[in-house]
Amino acid sequence: MVARNLRQKIVIQSPNSSVDARGQITGSWTDVATRFAQVKKMSGREATASNQLFEKATWKIRIRWERDLTITTDYRIKFGNIYLAIGSITNVKERNLEYEILCSEVG
Repeated sequence: MVARNLRQKIVIQSPNSSVDARGQITGSWTDVATRFAQVKKMSGREATASNQLFEKATWKIRIRWERDLTITTDYRIKFGNIYLAIGSITNVKERNLEYEILCSEVG
């Protein structure tokens, strides 16, 4: 992974539920980490190939691997004003150098 390719800032968010004064469960998101990443909207061919991992993948994100950073498919990524649901997370070649995260846009 080349550092100059990590130009876009993303925010990794985890779900957070709480109970309001009326006893209703409310959902919100908590920022877990802010990182520089390579963010790419996938072409039709890439999206078709990635469907083997995650059916609705339309975005590919690459970030540096970190021992203390835990990301699950329950999390989401905020990229500017776009929110992306995480469909799969891969430790590329299991080398502990970078993550490849496949995502789809959510409303």
